Amino acid sequence: MKTNDAFFEENVRDVFSLVPTDVALSASREVIARYEDGARPISSAVIWCDFRSDGKFLRAGVSDVGTMETRSVLSAEAEPVVQEIVTYAENHRLQAGMLTPSDLNGGFHWCIPYTPPTQNAKPKAGFRTLLITENLFREVFDLFNSAGKLTPAEKRCVYQLVSGLRPTHAAEVDEVSVETKRSHLKRAMNKLHCSSQSELMRMMISQMIHVIYLCESETSGNKVIEAFTMDHLHGSIRLLSQRLPNGRLQRVWEMGPANGKPLLLLHGVLFPFLLLNAQEQLERIGIRLVIPVRQGYLEDQTKTNSFDEGNLVEQTLEDLEEFVRLTWNGAIDVLCHSSGSFLGMYLTQRCPDLISRLVAVSVNLAQENPEERTYAASFFSGIRKLSNRTGIHDALVRQFQKTTFSNAAATRFVLRRLFRESPTDLEVLNGVLGAGEAFDWYQAMYASSMTGIASDFRMVYSDPGEAISKISVPTFFLHGPDDGFTSPDLMEEYTSGNENVYLKVLPVGGHLVAASHPELFWTEVDALLRN
Repeated sequence: MKTNDAFFEENVRDVFSLVPTDVALSASREVIARYEDGARPISSAVIWCDFRSDGKFLRAGVSDVGTMETRSVLSAEAEPVVQEIVTYAENHRLQAGMLTPSDLNGGFHWCIPYTPPTQNAKPKAGFRTLLITENLFREVFDLFNSAGKLTPAEKRCVYQLVSGLRPTHAAEVDEVSVETKRSHLKRAMNKLHCSSQSELMRMMISQMIHVIYLCESETSGNKVIEAFTMDHLHGSIRLLSQRLPNGRLQRVWEMGPANGKPLLLLHGVLFPFLLLNAQEQLERIGIRLVIPVRQGYLEDQTKTNSFDEGNLVEQTLEDLEEFVRLTWNGAIDVLCHSSGSFLGMYLTQRCPDLISRLVAVSVNLAQENPEERTYAASFFSGIRKLSNRTGIHDALVRQFQKTTFSNAAATRFVLRRLFRESPTDLEVLNGVLGAGEAFDWYQAMYASSMTGIASDFRMVYSDPGEAISKISVPTFFLHGPDDGFTSPDLMEEYTSGNENVYLKVLPVGGHLVAASHPELFWTEVDALLRN
């Protein structure tokens, strides 16, 4: 991808039209600047290696800055960059503070003293090398220096200084004048309040220590989901865990009477709107919701190796099939909400024998309407038009987290702008209707669900017509008349061609009808499941 790609730039700006103008401009520029040539995914992975003090290789791993996932590398030959530094260590003496350029990756290996934690033996001092790429450097730099507001060119100049390039060499690499490089470096130093290059180096190296902690994460844990459940999902919701035959751990919420009729819920990004208003109604109609928590949502660390061109969706479908076969003897009724509706439709294609009936609520088809130019329409249109860009969903989700959903005021601004076409939905957001304001829980969920949300984008921007046409079990689409994302008329167009599919438009409500009118909503769900 080249930065003069007008189509790309225009649609990135549309995606960030939800954000305040000044923030939107900088966010758009950053995504455009950092989306590399060849449309490769933006990667902030750090490759690390542990060595004994005599230079003998011990172990290695690949850790992701954004998601805290670590993949072990058990053999140096399995990862070329690991093999590169291992070969160097075999022929040279490792020393603390050493910077060694990487011929394979364009970054540099940084060697630091490291004592691995141990519980069963006396710890032994050694070394850890960390591959610091420019993308990784920018992630850490932005974490600590956002107030400086350096330009991409100024950040690159700082990175080149840290990597050992003198301004004359950096100028040759970038094919600019030495004066230009010195000017960028001088402005960067002024913005970071550093009076000398040595002071700037000390600051940057001390900040890069943060990378060490990103390599220590475990591959599983429930701290995030437990905290979210306790802090935001009020009522008698229960959190369970179940090991699937494929070896993965499935976390499951249950809600409603313990002896109620089971209803499998496939959730999307907006699922708390459903759960926060459901407890009383579930008791009334005797339904027990069973909610498998999807991979990529509310995790101490998300599974980025699964999110690769749609693989996380395939893994989720595999987990759902195994969970249903393990939990029930026969077919089960399924309720799917928001972006989770696409999972429901895909599951009917994958294993129709496991689903007796499907109820899909507030499906967002994300189709462009030329006559409608709302903020939501611009957002969805922009993402749809960028869908063929490899890694773009992940990049956009991360940028929203960085510039918007890490800030309470910005979160309120964006969500209100996104749902502004439906007064009822706005009342739900603001806590006038339903179980209270949505801003705090949305911000908390987004921070630990970026991989799942990026995966949802990929699903939603697939072909909804094809997914709906392939449904082979009785399916009911339940829709609010004032849905600001997808109109009932458009839903009618998509659902009219399949004799297994029925559309039910409620008399009131918008996209968040389950929260604004919970009694009406759950009464209708109960009626459809008894149909």
